[in-house]
Amino acid sequence: MTLRDYYLALGCNFRDPQETIEGAYQWSKGWYEADAVPDQLREIIDEAHSVLSNPESKRKYNVALITAAIEAHVRIDPLPANCPPERVMRRVLNALD
Repeated sequence: MTLRDYYLALGCNFRDPQETIEGAYQWSKGWYEADAVPDQLREIIDEAHSVLSNPESKRKYNVALITAAIEAHVRIDPLPANCPPERVMRRVLNALD
């Protein structure tokens, strides 16, 4: 089973506080309300927000994400702070292909 990277979809990382995640969601909504985002990505952004806005589901998701990374022997690479919006969208769209 493939686990979607909700943090990547919102352009934040797992260390960010809840306020940052909420701000990233609002920023992403601004992009997709301007018709700059494909429908598939809109669904992922909304799904990401519903999981990450609830502390219990966020905790479960983080455990699943870290477990999947360990099993796949990959490093979780969060986006750097102050990442340009164009880079975030390019990375997300590349991940959907």
